[in-house]
Amino acid sequence: MSNLVFKFGTVSLLGHRLLTLRIGAVFGLILICGGVALWLWPA
Repeated sequence: MSNLVFKFGTVSLLGHRLLTLRIGAVFGLILICGGVALWLWPA
């Protein structure tokens, strides 16, 4: 999940604003799903 944050930072620095918004929405959804999966993981 931290790799996605690094990739988003790279996109935001090198990409256009519209691309950053699109990638941010997709990566945000992926991070939320990953957090839910970790939260629901059996102990």
